[in-house]
Amino acid sequence: FPMSANVVDISIPVDYSEAAEVFKAMFLDVARELVPVRTGYLKSTIAAEIGEASIGEVTAEASAEYAQYVEFGTYRQMAQPYFIPAIEAALEEWGLAAQKAYEEALEEAQAAYEAE
Repeated sequence: FPMSANVVDISIPVDYSEAAEVFKAMFLDVARELVPVRTGYLKSTIAAEIGEASIGEVTAEASAEYAQYVEFGTYRQMAQPYFIPAIEAALEEWGLAAQKAYEEALEEAQAAYEAE
């Protein structure tokens, strides 16, 4: 914590990579559990990738050309949501994991400050 005059510069790096892993795993588990299966193709296209894990960036997709019709329905077919509920469940778990990462980073910063 460099200090000069009346200015305190506090920078606390937080590693959200574990939270990104939690999000990815939860999304995949829930989406693959909820997706309706006729041939298995839609289920096989559900994927998630971790981008910049340190900030918690995760990309999730279902790339079957009809994925949105299953999720939102059509005038001939009722919606069978699987993607949005999976995102919601994953965000909830990500929030818990991200809070834990923040608290750990804060504790480390406080310990470093007290050691100075």
